[in-house]
Amino acid sequence: MNYDEMKKKNTEILLAKLKDLGVTHAEVLYSGGGDSGDFTDPCLFTSEGPCDDPIFKQIVVQYNRYFNESWEIGEKDVGLEEAFMDYAESILERHHPGWEINEGSNGTMNFSFEEMKVTIDHTYHEPVSDWETYAL
Repeated sequence: MNYDEMKKKNTEILLAKLKDLGVTHAEVLYSGGGDSGDFTDPCLFTSEGPCDDPIFKQIVVQYNRYFNESWEIGEKDVGLEEAFMDYAESILERHHPGWEINEGSNGTMNFSFEEMKVTIDHTYHEPVSDWETYAL
C-alpha cells in the first residue's frame, strides 16, 4: 500500500466512524507563520449539538514508517480527534500549500458531512509597504 492509498483508506475509515457517531458537521481554526502552524481542537457536531469528548473515541487507522532501512505498514489505534486533525491538515495542504510559511495565514475550515464539502475561509498574511513624502 503506497502513501496515497493509505490516506484514502484512512479517510474512508474516518468518515465511516463520523457517520456512525452521527456527526453532521465540524469546524476547525488554523493559524501559521514563521514556518510553523497550529490548529485548534476540532468542534464536531451532530444534529443535536456538539459531540461529547471526541478525543476519547478510538479509531483504527493505517500507518507507514521507515524502520530498519525498509517501509513498515500496519494499523494503530488513535483518538478520533487526532485522526480528524490529520485529515483536516491534509486537505488544507492540498488547497493552500505553504499556509504556514513566512508571514503565513489563518482561517476556518467548515466541514459538511451531509453534503460532503469543506469550505475554507483563508486569509493570507502578506507584507505591505507604503511610502509618501510630506511637506515639512
